Amino acid sequence: MGINSEFESKLNAFTKTQVDAYLDKISTQAVSEAKLLSPVKTGNLRESIHKIKVAIGEYMVGSPANYAAFVELGTRKMAPRSYIRLAIRNIFSRGGK
Repeated sequence: MGINSEFESKLNAFTKTQVDAYLDKISTQAVSEAKLLSPVKTGNLRESIHKIKVAIGEYMVGSPANYAAFVELGTRKMAPRSYIRLAIRNIFSRGGK
């Protein structure tokens, strides 16, 4: 391995670590904000919102509640009551900090 490829490898590892740390922070904020924005009837949806680290630099925020997608996206008979998309939009409207 040459000097340039060794440097590039170290830089890529550092960059991935930094990006992963940033996304971890943002996804944690998204969970908190989504919990504040989620509609509450029983509290099950709000309590079930969490994040999962899928891979380095890849996080998923959501809820395992069987009706969570219907609340977020709506149905033919029910308007969407977006809480996850709105949480992410709010975070990035503040500059993603």
